[in-house]
Amino acid sequence: MRVGKSYEYNGICDICGFKKKNYELRKRWDGYWVCDEDWESRHILDFYRTKNDVHNLPFTRPDSNTLLTWTPVFTGFVQNVGTGTITITGTYSKDTINTLIKFQVEIQITGNATTTSSPATVSLPIPCVIAGTVRTMDQQAVLFLNTTVPGAGSIALLPTWSLVNRTINISGSYGY
Repeated sequence: MRVGKSYEYNGICDICGFKKKNYELRKRWDGYWVCDEDWESRHILDFYRTKNDVHNLPFTRPDSNTLLTWTPVFTGFVQNVGTGTITITGTYSKDTINTLIKFQVEIQITGNATTTSSPATVSLPIPCVIAGTVRTMDQQAVLFLNTTVPGAGSIALLPTWSLVNRTINISGSYGY
């Protein structure tokens, strides 16, 4: 007399490890043979495909903010070098799209050198057509004063100061 069905054998569930009959196990989507308690269908997002989401710009242009240098010329600005040094550098960039000039002058004062400004002016790299602003700060970012670049000129107004062993940053922008 036969006790079992034909082709019936024992198997082990790959997830829970319980012994089951072969007809009680099913092959899951990830290749495991599992019982009904451990069966799970494949997640729907496994079949999700996105569209090609490439954003091509209609046009491009190179970055025009190349730093250029110029030698700033001051009026009303007294330099007393003594045993220190005073170094003045000027850089600017030209924004051709917005017709804007951004400039920066750095005055490095070392040792016992001093500079005094009793309202001074500084030359601009390119003559101004549209008025702008100038900000003068020291190395600790202490603002001396916001002043202006008068329209239709080639100078910027500077505040009054008298400093020893500091760095002064003068920055601004105006239209050309």
